[in-house]
Amino acid sequence: MKVKMLVAAIAVMTSTSAFAQYAGTQLVDRVGHGQDSIDCLTNLSTFGEYAKSKNYRDAYEPWKFCFEHCPVAQLGIYTHGVNIMHWMITEGTTDSAKKKEYFDLLMKVYDQRIQYMNELNSFNKTKTLKGTYLCRKAYDCSEYGGDSETAYNMFREAMAVVAASEDENEEVPGYALNRYFNLSYDKFKADSNHREQFIKDYMESKDICDRMLQKANEQTTEAKKQAIIDQYDPTGYNIEITFAESKAADEEELLKIFGPKVEENKTNLEYLKSVLSIMQGNNCDDNDVYYKAAEYAYAIEPSYESAMGTGQKYYKEGKSSESVTYFKKAIELCPNDKQKGNIAYKIAAAQAKAGNSTAAFDFINQAKGYNPSIAGRCTFLSAQIYAMNKDYAKGIAACDEAAEQDAALQGAAGRLKENIKKVQARNAEINAYNAAQAAAKAKKDKEDAFWNAK
Repeated sequence: MKVKMLVAAIAVMTSTSAFAQYAGTQLVDRVGHGQDSIDCLTNLSTFGEYAKSKNYRDAYEPWKFCFEHCPVAQLGIYTHGVNIMHWMITEGTTDSAKKKEYFDLLMKVYDQRIQYMNELNSFNKTKTLKGTYLCRKAYDCSEYGGDSETAYNMFREAMAVVAASEDENEEVPGYALNRYFNLSYDKFKADSNHREQFIKDYMESKDICDRMLQKANEQTTEAKKQAIIDQYDPTGYNIEITFAESKAADEEELLKIFGPKVEENKTNLEYLKSVLSIMQGNNCDDNDVYYKAAEYAYAIEPSYESAMGTGQKYYKEGKSSESVTYFKKAIELCPNDKQKGNIAYKIAAAQAKAGNSTAAFDFINQAKGYNPSIAGRCTFLSAQIYAMNKDYAKGIAACDEAAEQDAALQGAAGRLKENIKKVQARNAEINAYNAAQAAAKAKKDKEDAFWNAK
């Protein structure tokens, strides 16, 4: 075995493809000099062989040597290192103190990869993306021994890094996003003061899912597209269900939170925009608090958010012409056609909620005209309107069309289609029952009339 490992080490040492130089540094600087380089390369080869066969117990010591003595030798120190530490924590010992020691080392694996991120990225095709990697660290903190508060705060930091990154490949993995939202929900259940932040966490999580599902449509292969959908469609659905069950966004509770705060912040444009966004996003945009926030925000600086809120206020008051003026203003205030389409879509959704289907369809058509990329979402909204109006056949057809137009909507459209079919089935049963009852009554009335004839 030692001979085999030594041969492998020599092969690694002489391979320029395995250890290409990175900016301004020679290979020897990554693995040491003299005996140090031999020790490092031997241990790299040893732990690599064991790790590939998932013999993590035997991989641990040679891996740890490399982790401590040649941290930028190869990316495998970190990719295999995470798997080795997972095994050591869950199966490598039953001693709680030892598990804690391994957990701390697992966290250090993440920290050290980020510490040497630039060096590692300089010679690896697989790049370390700080935000994405921090999300994985937060997940492992939650999964392998960290307390929930620490893990939640790690997630908050990680997601802020992802949001601020200019690298389009930075993302919050679906499984990590699901864990983050569940941690936030647990905080809310334990402390109702977390309600406002929980609502913000929901909107941020939902936003990420929506963005990633839209990204699926940009993929060049069906496999890549489906991989994104499989990851984020169920995550988004679970987040929606959990949030609905939490009742955190009950209108009464939101009004308690924002009622006094809107008055206190009536000159704080950023806060007012946040209130409008939260209340719009949680179907709580038909009340005086929302209208007041929109009015104050519009007075400071007209924006599409405040224009929409003001338009809805006038619509509720029965001032249709004024409401249309502000809705049009909302679209005008958008910087480009894509954004105009998104706002027209939001206005259509608001009109649909208010029961004004004609206006909703009008804005749906505008939305598709401004931004053809959201045609699937517009068709799906049409399906929802048809369902609300009990036009089930059109609703089902629109579900099918939406799924064809936007692969990211396949899950949601399929669920709506099934719900429509269930309602149809129930209605058919009710109609059949009522028809049977009516027939029985008619028969009885006829018999009674016969026997009571004079």
